[in-house]
Amino acid sequence: DVKCSHGSTTGQLDKDAIFYLQSRGFSLKKAKEILLKAFIDEIFEKIDNENIKKLIKKII
Repeated sequence: DVKCSHGSTTGQLDKDAIFYLQSRGFSLKKAKEILLKAFIDEIFEKIDNENIKKLIKKII
């Protein structure tokens, strides 16, 4: 038997969050960049190895 303890989240960015950022003067593109960066930063917080973090950041 195989068990997985990880998941995958896919989908659209939160439209309310995009609307909020746009109401604060950010363009649609910049609002999406801010939300994507926040999502990526949350993932990077879970990576302990700094070399791995640097490698992934270089790739993306």
